[in-house]
Amino acid sequence: MKVFELKDGIVQVDPEVLTVPEFHAVWKKDKKKNKDRAFLELAYIYHMCDFNSPYSNFPVKMREKSVQEDVIGDDKWSASKEVIAAVEKYRELSTTPKQRLYLSCKRKLDEVADFMDTTEIDVDTMKPVLELFNKLTATISNFDKLEDAVSKEQSQNNTKRRGERTTALFED
Repeated sequence: MKVFELKDGIVQVDPEVLTVPEFHAVWKKDKKKNKDRAFLELAYIYHMCDFNSPYSNFPVKMREKSVQEDVIGDDKWSASKEVIAAVEKYRELSTTPKQRLYLSCKRKLDEVADFMDTTEIDVDTMKPVLELFNKLTATISNFDKLEDAVSKEQSQNNTKRRGERTTALFED
């Protein structure tokens, strides 16, 4: 889903995004003419949800904190009900079944990494940790294949036609 576009070196909100009620609510809530807050909150939504975001490889909690600090620039800011609704809508509109499976597996890999980080090695844990370690190569290989499938799907969905026009879902 395209949220922003670059026109003449200026970042602009894609007008189609504002036809989605949840995004329009974020835009409308910012009463100022320059819409600085709306731009920041839409950027937050993009970075929290989009597979092409530079923050997409962060675990969810770390991504939320980093995007808040880096994009919003205010550690006291918290997402409003409009922003939360827009995040959910963005995920609904843009996430495919393969991507949902990929995200689930990615979260589980993060849990495995946390487990490995926090498990102390002793007589009782040595064997289970080594067994897990031995199985990780196959797990990572399978995850890489899933990641490749999701990347391929993304590139097929983003095929460019006639200048900057993107191919629609059922378009030949």
